[in-house]
Order: sequence, then C-alpha cells, then structure tokens
Amino acid sequence: MKQMWTKKAGVAVIASVLAAAALVGCNRRDEQVSSEKTPGQKLDQAIADSREAGRDASARMEARTEDAKAAIERGADKTAQAFDDTKLTAEVKAALIKDEVVQASAINVDTKNGTVTLTGTVPSQTAKERALTLARNVQGVGSVQNNLNVSSDTRTSSSSSKD
Repeated sequence: MKQMWTKKAGVAVIASVLAAAALVGCNRRDEQVSSEKTPGQKLDQAIADSREAGRDASARMEARTEDAKAAIERGADKTAQAFDDTKLTAEVKAALIKDEVVQASAINVDTKNGTVTLTGTVPSQTAKERALTLARNVQGVGSVQNNLNVSSDTRTSSSSSKD
C-alpha cells in the first residue's frame, strides 16, 4: 500500500512540474489567463490544477482496484463452487460404486451448485431408489435430480429434493 501512495505522490509531483514548466516556458498567452497574473501566481495555479488532477486519478485508480478485487472474489467463488461440485460428484460416484445393489457403471453423476443429477439405466426400482438414497446421504449434497431409468420400466424420470 505504501508503494501505491508513493507512486501516486510521484505522479502528482511530476504532473505539477510538467504543468509549471509548460506555463513558464510558454510564450503564448492563454485567453483564460489574465495578463495581470504574475508568473508565481500562474505557477501556483498550475500546481493546484495538478494536485486536483492527481486526486482525480487517485480516485479512479482506487475505484478500479475495488472493481478488480470484486472480480477476483467472484472468480474465487466460482472456482470454489466448481471444486465443491467436483468433490460431490466423486463422493456420490464412490458411494454408488461401493453399493452392491446399484450398478454404478451404468450411472452418470453430474453436480452443479450442489444439485446432483443421476442419469442412466438401473436393473430395478430398488436400485433406482437406493441410488437416490446414497446420493442424498453424501454430505454437502443440496438436492438430487433422479433421472435414472429402470431397464424393465417404461416410466420417465422423477426428481426429488434432499430432506
């Protein structure tokens, strides 16, 4: 933070010196500058103008810094959510693989924002219900969308939320 203030002060000083040099070295008269002003008054005005410009630049820089911080935080949140979803997918798949009733190789598991979606075909209604129960019991799962089809059943998918 100290470096940023040092840079800001340096920019303001450089801007002041350049503005002062421009006013002192200029042979033309500015229509807005009164011919009654002394070179010292002109220099004082240039320094004041430079300070104001420095404050404006500093305010813009601070606003952009805050915008950048917010963007970084949003990106970090998205990354954390994607990591959590990947972790949940792996944990649900592991629970399905460990179970003897469910044929996990025929089940696809996807997770988005804590909602697990199960798709694929299972051999029985019991296996479908067991897969739903296993997915619900994984810590961190918000809800389960059960799109599993029973191989001998022609019914369409159903959905359920975690209790």
